Amino acid sequence: MRVALQTFVLLLAASGAAVFANAVRSKPLPWVLDRQTSNDLNVNQELKKQAYLSEEDFLRHVQAPGSVNFVDARNEDEYVAGHVAGAINIPAPKKEEQQHVNDIMTMLSPGQLTIIYCDGGNCEASNTVYEYLLGFPNFTKENVRVFEKGWEFIGKRTDVPIHQGPQP
Repeated sequence: MRVALQTFVLLLAASGAAVFANAVRSKPLPWVLDRQTSNDLNVNQELKKQAYLSEEDFLRHVQAPGSVNFVDARNEDEYVAGHVAGAINIPAPKKEEQQHVNDIMTMLSPGQLTIIYCDGGNCEASNTVYEYLLGFPNFTKENVRVFEKGWEFIGKRTDVPIHQGPQP
């Protein structure tokens, strides 16, 4: 009985500490996930409809170089093997995101439409990078898009300019 009481008191103290820590954060974590305001495209279906580009829209933007930022969310080896001309590489794993802050700040035109792609199909890398970019000034839900069909579609096209090699 004593062990159970000690466990309960410890859990209560830990919960209190967590509530206090969240309360003093500059951006407190929400207690309940709001599906309508979430930046997670797998949670917020309305945002997903807004963020995802059709094949036609993607091709239209590819034909207007310089007016769009392209972000390749695949790993570096895949990027080097071939990527949309002018795309920068921001691989999705969370541990690598901070390495790309300088690239985001210097190689992407803020406020300009940014299109993110990855392998296509069930690839979640572009969704991860989408959420990451929304944390930067001038990257908003209005000017960041995801091309879900990704490299599965792009790699088969002859009308999409493809470059090989590392990021400049």
